[in-house]
Amino acid sequence: MNEDNRIAIGKIAKPVGLKGEVKVLPWTDFPERFAKMSRVFVRKKGEPEYELEIVRARGHSRAILLQFAGITTPEAADRLRNAELLISREEAMPLPEGTYYTFELIGVEVVSEEGELIGRLTDVWSMPAQDVYVVEREGKEILVPALQTIIRDVDLPRQRMTVNLPDGLLEIYTCR
Repeated sequence: MNEDNRIAIGKIAKPVGLKGEVKVLPWTDFPERFAKMSRVFVRKKGEPEYELEIVRARGHSRAILLQFAGITTPEAADRLRNAELLISREEAMPLPEGTYYTFELIGVEVVSEEGELIGRLTDVWSMPAQDVYVVEREGKEILVPALQTIIRDVDLPRQRMTVNLPDGLLEIYTCR
């Protein structure tokens, strides 16, 4: 399976204890998934991606502690520091209708209800009140609040998001 078919669900922060466990910072809204997983793909900068078997998973405050098969010392666990943990897209948890994973939205074309091209969605910022979509337009960034009153339709097969921007939003929220 090609790396493009994988999504990151966490990052290994550091080794824990003397038996090779690692502390994982979850990047998922479903951290309970780790307890049900038997394997995970590991990606670390400058190294080939590989798969590890999960022997044990348990919650630890806001983190997850994982034990992998064959990783039995703190030194071996330390070699995993800063590695991303990935799953295949097919393993992604189903979401309620009208909600989307960030990786599904990155790159979609953003258009007005009249069909005018506004730009491409390049990032999603998770903010306390709501997410904010970063849309690139002519080399500038437009910040679009992810509100139902603004986001009218998301058509993933067509890679298109239709929005109803309030008057002046293009001028006010353009930065850089």
